[in-house]
Amino acid sequence: MASKGTCGPPPAKKSKTCGSGRHKKEWESPDFEKGRYAGLIKPSSEGPTHTFCIPCRKSIKVTPSGVYDLRAHFDTQAHKKCVEKSKTYRSMDEHFQPAAAVKPTPSKAT
Repeated sequence: MASKGTCGPPPAKKSKTCGSGRHKKEWESPDFEKGRYAGLIKPSSEGPTHTFCIPCRKSIKVTPSGVYDLRAHFDTQAHKKCVEKSKTYRSMDEHFQPAAAVKPTPSKAT
């Protein structure tokens, strides 16, 4: 009879990139998971255990599973709706002309 804990191989170690439970700057990279999160997340003001989802305007808790928690959020219908809505909004830059493009109105001499 085998003793407890000796059957099967030892558990695989989690990747520090994926299961760290902390926001990682590399998640924001276009190279990470084919850019799935690039431009959509940033560090949260709630601390390193959270990531801010820009389209949802929501802080996502990424402990204890790290990027796995982020993936779960990105797979929700609520997130997908927010992403679709955010595509229809114009950026603030499109609403205003740069200062150099605005010509001053000449004043009339009296």
